[in-house]
Amino acid sequence: TFPLWRFNLSLINFSPGLQRKLAFFEDVKSKLRSQETYQEFLKCLNLYSEEIITREQLHSLVCMNF
Repeated sequence: TFPLWRFNLSLINFSPGLQRKLAFFEDVKSKLRSQETYQEFLKCLNLYSEEIITREQLHSLVCMNF
């Protein structure tokens, strides 16, 4: 299969809401030190989305580590 990360997302017509979300993640990715750091950030978001941690715990994790 063709890896999804190889697609040029700028060529796809996304809804405005999805465009804002994608822009947020691209902005975060560009500001973090490395791909590894970005992956750690995504893991924090996943913990929150899986309801393993609360919003307050997510905020603390992100503020302490990023």
